[in-house]
Amino acid sequence: MLTSVTYYPKLLAFLQLFYPSIHTHLAQISDNPALVESKLICRNDVCLFHAIVFSDDLSESGEKFPIHTNQVVSTPYPWDWRWIFALHILFKDNIIFTLKFKQKVIALPTGKYPLSEVFFENLKHEFDMQIRKLIEATTKNNMTIAYSYTSHMTAINI
Repeated sequence: MLTSVTYYPKLLAFLQLFYPSIHTHLAQISDNPALVESKLICRNDVCLFHAIVFSDDLSESGEKFPIHTNQVVSTPYPWDWRWIFALHILFKDNIIFTLKFKQKVIALPTGKYPLSEVFFENLKHEFDMQIRKLIEATTKNNMTIAYSYTSHMTAINI
């Protein structure tokens, strides 16, 4: 069963690594234990993030990629342009966030190369919109952001 205590700090850690401004906004309304856990993850477990990318040319299971969390990718590698319509972010093979959106043409690395900041920069608007919806639900329904997150994830059948 999905619980905010288990998965919400992992989302905070991911946002801290790739979208610091979104993380800062969420940190203002998050509880301290979640913030502490997210900081520990960022220091110790950054290599445990993966993504499953859903594109037109793949089956319903998507394609799993490791996520490179360093700001600078030292080795350039080839990219493949694809129509992307959904994305699962995983931590230790557990889904911590899902994005579904209208198709976008986004470059993916070929082979088993990791997703990098370049890939996530192209999805920044999508993440920002989803997080804004979570914050709006939090305010509108007078609940915690962690509970809003859990409700969101349950609603999309995770």
